[in-house]
Amino acid sequence: MDRLLEATGTRLLGVVLVEVPEEELVRRMLRRAELEARSDDNEETIRRRLQVYREKTEPLVQYYEEKGALRRVDGLGTPDEVYTRIRAALGI
Repeated sequence: MDRLLEATGTRLLGVVLVEVPEEELVRRMLRRAELEARSDDNEETIRRRLQVYREKTEPLVQYYEEKGALRRVDGLGTPDEVYTRIRAALGI
C-alpha cells in the first residue's frame, strides 16, 4: 500500500479503524443475512470470517498505529453518526 501511494503521489489522510464489539458485529451480520436472504451468512461462517480478520488483517492495526496514521472510530450508533466520526477523525 505504501509503495502504491508513493508511486501515485497520493497522500494518506489516515487509516480508519471502525471499532465495534464482536457480538454486535455478529448481530448485525445475522440481521443482514436475514434481510437479504443470504443463506451463506450464518453464525459459524461469520465467526470464522472474524477469526480470519484477526489473523490476517488486524496485524496492520499496529503497523499504522506506529506510523501515526491510525484513526480509531466508535462504530456504534447510526450510520450518519459513524460517518460524522470518520470525517472528524480524518479532519475532513
